[in-house]
Amino acid sequence: MERSRQLLNTQRLQITRQYQEADTQYQVALEQARQAPIQLQAARQAYNQAKSRYESGLTDLPTLLQSVVTLNRAEVDGYVAVSNVWRFLLLKSAAEGDLSLFMNQVK
Repeated sequence: MERSRQLLNTQRLQITRQYQEADTQYQVALEQARQAPIQLQAARQAYNQAKSRYESGLTDLPTLLQSVVTLNRAEVDGYVAVSNVWRFLLLKSAAEGDLSLFMNQVK
């Protein structure tokens, strides 16, 4: 009987830890998703400026290419951030044992 109680307590602690980790990761992912559009806008502005300077002969091709790489990275980071929000929301729902939290957001 005592062994069963200990196993139950261990499982409760594991579930609580999993939920807390999932919730923390979800909150971090939400913040990253909120920041992604700001970073994307900054990368677009930097690209537009670099493109204008290049077309005017005020900068070289490697500088322009670097701004393209930065813009591409910002776009990818935005998609990854949104994907992570969904992933961690699903993990949080699973840890809580209630998938309706996730399913209600899908609608």
